[in-house]
Amino acid sequence: MTSVTSSKSDAVNYLLLYECMVRHQDLEFSATSDHIKNIVDRIKTLGKPSTQQQQNEEEHVPKGMITYRQMRRCLLRLGYTWNRSAAATAVDNFYYDDDNISVISNNSSSTRHSGGALSNASGSAGTGGFGNVRDIIATDAQLIMLLTTLVEMEERYHFSSAEGDEAKKDEINVFPQGLFVAEFVQAYKLIIGGMQSLQTFSSPQGEGGGTNALLEELRLRSRERTLGLIRLFGPDSSLY
Repeated sequence: MTSVTSSKSDAVNYLLLYECMVRHQDLEFSATSDHIKNIVDRIKTLGKPSTQQQQNEEEHVPKGMITYRQMRRCLLRLGYTWNRSAAATAVDNFYYDDDNISVISNNSSSTRHSGGALSNASGSAGTGGFGNVRDIIATDAQLIMLLTTLVEMEERYHFSSAEGDEAKKDEINVFPQGLFVAEFVQAYKLIIGGMQSLQTFSSPQGEGGGTNALLEELRLRSRERTLGLIRLFGPDSSLY
């Protein structure tokens, strides 16, 4: 009789914990979705084209999509860079409008800032105090990691497409342009899951100053798995 009671108690405890986990997952998804909506608005604001040519090209972007070029401009205006391969540096300059974008162009009344001040020593708005100012989304390390990864992949894709045959260049395909919001939410949650998984491992640094090779390898494998999943959100996952 005792074993039956214990079995029932274990079953009830399991169901309660499972229900609690599902409820927390629903709350987390709702909170993440709300956060992403704010993020998307900021990326689109900071990622606005700086030339008429780019504006004309983006008129054909499907509604609800965040383009890789918007992410690129957003990073540039936030003052971030990314790993540019030798192939990417050979990309024809007219395709991107990097030269027309600077951190200074982020200095506008529509920008949300975190800390610092915009004025220089003379009290007027300018570049002197801008280095102390951060846009609020720059505080999200997970977002910056996601954006830089996606932009790196788009660069490689563009260089590969530029070298490809003419038939592929003429193909009309919306997906290499960017991600829809639902896709962006999924990619963002993958980044969160990857960073949380790293926190479950102990530090590879030992007490005596040595390094635990096994733990270091486990952390590397976890990181590479996460990046491998994120690569599926690039323009062409077969390139990476």
